Order: sequence, then structure tokens, then C-alpha cells
Amino acid sequence: MLRFSKRVEYGLMALLELDASANGGYLPVKDIAERHEIPQDLLGKVMQALTRAGYVASTKGMHGGYRLVQPLERVTVGKVIESLEGPVYLTPCCDDSKSCRQQDHCNIRRPILRVQEHLLRYISQLTLAEFREGDPRPIEMNIGEQCV
Repeated sequence: MLRFSKRVEYGLMALLELDASANGGYLPVKDIAERHEIPQDLLGKVMQALTRAGYVASTKGMHGGYRLVQPLERVTVGKVIESLEGPVYLTPCCDDSKSCRQQDHCNIRRPILRVQEHLLRYISQLTLAEFREGDPRPIEMNIGEQCV
């Protein structure tokens, strides 16, 4: 089954929370974790990765925490996934590593690569701004385009 990891889910939730409370100040991990019932330790690790990726800034101290440094219009779902989990591959043959025993005689490789290409194209264009509540724009996926 294709699904986001908890790290990705929590990262997306945290970025949207930081956007919603964007008053120029820093929001503590503890507050985000409590508000969304996320394990604080795991969220802290996620936030460190998002800091390394350049989406948020952090500061320590009594008024410390995290704040957005990239507007959500410039943050894509694909880049968040890569920042937290690495490249997106549906199957081992999608990464060209020859790690799949069936690769030389596989009858689904080309269709899987097409699905992979569509998925990557979609998540690389889908911004977190489109995740905001009340955003009137529909989230659309044009699957009619040809690839591979």
C-alpha cells in the first residue's frame, strides 16, 4: 500500500500549523505536539530535518521553537517527503539499482515507471499552500499526460 510515513504526516501537519500561527514568533515543538497529539520526541526529529532542509528556522530558549522561513507556496509535498524520507520509489526497479531479481523479465516495469513518473510530477507541483483549510482551489491531478 502506498502511504505517507508518520514522519511525513507529522512534518506536513507541523508546517501547516506554523503557517496558521505565523505571527513572526517561534512556536515550541511541545505546543505543536500537544495540539495534534504527536509524540514530541519524533516531532522534534522531524523538525530538525525540516530545519536542515531550509523550510523552518529554530531558536532555543524560553521563547524558542520553530517558525517558517519558506512560504508554503514554495514548499512542495515532494520536497517535504524527500527531506524526511529520501527519494520516492514505488518499487525497487524505480531507482535503477538492479536490486529487483525480476527486473530483466518483469512485465509490469514500464507501467510502474509511468505511475512513478505521474506521482513524482504531481507531488513535485503540489504545494502545501493548497493544503490550507479554506483554500477554494480544488486539488487536481491531470493524469491524461503521456510519459515514458
